[in-house]
Amino acid sequence: MSAQQDHAGIRFPPPFIYLTAILIGVALEWLWPFTISTPAPFRIVSGALFVCATAIAVSGFRELRRHETTFRPDAPSATIVSSGPYRFTRNPLYLSLATLHLAIALAIPSLWAAVMLLPAVFVIRTQVIAREEAYLERAFGESYLAYKRTVRRWL
Repeated sequence: MSAQQDHAGIRFPPPFIYLTAILIGVALEWLWPFTISTPAPFRIVSGALFVCATAIAVSGFRELRRHETTFRPDAPSATIVSSGPYRFTRNPLYLSLATLHLAIALAIPSLWAAVMLLPAVFVIRTQVIAREEAYLERAFGESYLAYKRTVRRWL
């Protein structure tokens, strides 16, 4: 594969991994109710998490656009972005999706949907992030390894 065609090889869009996990949680909730109550603090926390997820995602997308690189894991990256939210986490878009997942679980409210965040993050970590990191190491070598040494994967 040429450098222009090389990419992480992710075929299933990461947002659908989280969506699938939420839907499984909803199905489990329907089969074996495990609902959490929805007092005002849960609603407030859910809203705050939604706002945080949105802010992280918007900031991450803007930074990728500013550096003229893609957010798509099935396309080649033009550069390593290490500014904006990428100064604090190598995966702000996945962090925002995980935060949004939790916000939705609290808003529904469904403990099953919240529990399904764990397998979703596991799949993202092992099937998406691991492949992306391998690709970025191939594509950018030492500059990506230096970035990995200074910025955490999640937070």
